[in-house]
Amino acid sequence: MNKTFASRFDFAPGSRTEAFAALAPFLFGMVMVFFGYLGKYITFPLWSQVAFVILFWSLVLGLFLLGPAKGLPRWFLPYMGLPLPIAALLIFNAVLDPKWPGFDVPWLVGSIIMEGFLWGWMILIVVILVLISAWIPQFRPFYRRLRQDWTLLSFMFYGAAPLTLFITLDDYKNVEPFFFLSLLMLALGGWFYLRNDEPLKRFVSLYVGLALSMLTAAVGKAILFEESWPQFVSLGWENEMIYTMVTWAWLALIMLLPLALNLLPRPERSSQAV
Repeated sequence: MNKTFASRFDFAPGSRTEAFAALAPFLFGMVMVFFGYLGKYITFPLWSQVAFVILFWSLVLGLFLLGPAKGLPRWFLPYMGLPLPIAALLIFNAVLDPKWPGFDVPWLVGSIIMEGFLWGWMILIVVILVLISAWIPQFRPFYRRLRQDWTLLSFMFYGAAPLTLFITLDDYKNVEPFFFLSLLMLALGGWFYLRNDEPLKRFVSLYVGLALSMLTAAVGKAILFEESWPQFVSLGWENEMIYTMVTWAWLALIMLLPLALNLLPRPERSSQAV
């Protein structure tokens, strides 16, 4: 990859091209959900499915190589957050003893603790990332940008939302419309984040986008509960809806934690803001 090609990804902050590059994971997810829904009624040729998979993974691998080469620009941060739920889920499954009966506490309290134990691993992963960026000279400009704007780290966590939604809505039937709307809410929140200059307004954009997204998913699970889990109708849809909102609460808390960066000593040298 030569410098001329890489320079095409030097997007101006707040521009439409930067917004499109940053929001591509959400938009691409919406496209996949849409075509997945159409696939229930239309049979796509095998060659088109293979071509789509090859194109998808080529773009993913290319962007994950390009982002570090460009010094981890702002538009790349959601890509860094994208695999966090999978990493947290793998660690959770590796640490949790399958024979463990669970907490002997009320259902809601146990749900809050378990969700924190699941998604809390994302905090550890990102803390390690921040420490590496502070210690390794090649990544110190990235660390300085984080210190100048703590919402950049929140934007990274925001990139974890699509896969979190996928895990939350997994095994539900006919969930595509709600999944599509949830991703749309995330894309709109990311758009307003990129178009604002004030850190507080940036964070509020992400916070509202995540809240509306998870609320849409919770409502979808409540509506689809009976047709998806007819054998558990007696338990009620309320539990699934509340469980989803507990997930949202933990994600919202995790997105707020980067504010603690302001409590650390400022680096002596500063770099240009993203």
